[in-house]
Amino acid sequence: MDSIDGMTAFITGGARGIGLGIARTFAQDGAKLALVDIDEAALKAARTELGKQTSVETFVLDVRDRAAYARVADEAEARLGPVSILCNNAGVAGAVGVTHMTYPHWDWVIGINLNGVINGVQTFVPRMFERKTAAHIVNTASGAGLIAEGSGILYNTSKFAVVGLSEALRRELKPFGIGVSVLCPGPVATSILQNTLAFPGRPQAALTPEEVEMGEKTIKLFTEYLSKGVPPDEVGRMVLAAVKANQRYILTDRIVEDRIKARTKAILDAMPASSCGTRRSRPEHRAQAGADYLLSLGDHPRYDLARRQDRIDQTGILADQNRRMICITRKTRGFHFSGSRMRFLPKLPLPSSPRLNETIAQGPRHSTRPNATSDNIGNLRQHGVVPIAVDDGLFEVSMQRRLVCGEEAGTEQDTVRA
Repeated sequence: MDSIDGMTAFITGGARGIGLGIARTFAQDGAKLALVDIDEAALKAARTELGKQTSVETFVLDVRDRAAYARVADEAEARLGPVSILCNNAGVAGAVGVTHMTYPHWDWVIGINLNGVINGVQTFVPRMFERKTAAHIVNTASGAGLIAEGSGILYNTSKFAVVGLSEALRRELKPFGIGVSVLCPGPVATSILQNTLAFPGRPQAALTPEEVEMGEKTIKLFTEYLSKGVPPDEVGRMVLAAVKANQRYILTDRIVEDRIKARTKAILDAMPASSCGTRRSRPEHRAQAGADYLLSLGDHPRYDLARRQDRIDQTGILADQNRRMICITRKTRGFHFSGSRMRFLPKLPLPSSPRLNETIAQGPRHSTRPNATSDNIGNLRQHGVVPIAVDDGLFEVSMQRRLVCGEEAGTEQDTVRA
């Protein structure tokens, strides 16, 4: 997205904090604004300020209310035109710890921080599909959605969920030309704590006088900490740059860098030496197990190659005896088997394709490793490769070494277009 000039941006939590910083930056770049918040006074102030630069419409909305969300979306688009940029930014801080959490606390935090994002996505993505024009979604998570330290179980849970939602959503919306970014800010100079405490209907916890005193001290210290954070307008500029570049993650600082590295290391260290257990199985056992697995896909309704041509569209598989798999898919459909389903196949007397045989005989036309020897597609026959039910047509032939029972053979890939 080279420019947002003239586009309509819908920003929840848009009258204060990060949301207002995003709105200011978008207004400077020519976007029309639909600002949503629960604070009517803050909305009026934002409209007065930003209305001098661009078209602005404001709406009082609790993002948990799906019916009201749909009505506001309709009204915003009627006034400003189709929404092309959705910023799911509204959120609250988690104010209770594990010893005082209740179902109402869970419902409140998850309802705003996660369900508010879901409601925005569900309201606008179908509209974006219908219009088939460039669009982008920004979901505000937190650095606390990347590491679970110091922000409380309720807040961490909601923000980790937003990160996961955004990553999955980005992958699934990519074919439709809709970008997705997830904003994971560190400390930003906002009043999120005060806004959270003032939220109407916020669940209360039964605290002892000592806990109340400790909570007040914690809020004071954290408020001072946030006041030294990144200015909201600077975050807005980061978000604008990310929208234009279709950037996956937006982080406002490097404060969580070491903890992200430590978490990643702990995850990698927890992985077993072998994906088939601590003891490596014999090659023949691995081959038989892999062959049984792939052949069993023929009975699975999702992966039945014979009966699901509407989903998979002329897909063929090649396998050799050296732990390598080749997947051939019709290029126009872009289907690709995931690595977890690449396993061994025995030599079976199945019909081969003349087009495929010609491709194998010619060797790779485009290779990331021109000097490849044993991996060269032209040498596959001598490695016992067996073609399986490949139809004629425009195919992309890819060969890649993969993880099989914990044995890693590299990641290089050769590609041939037949």
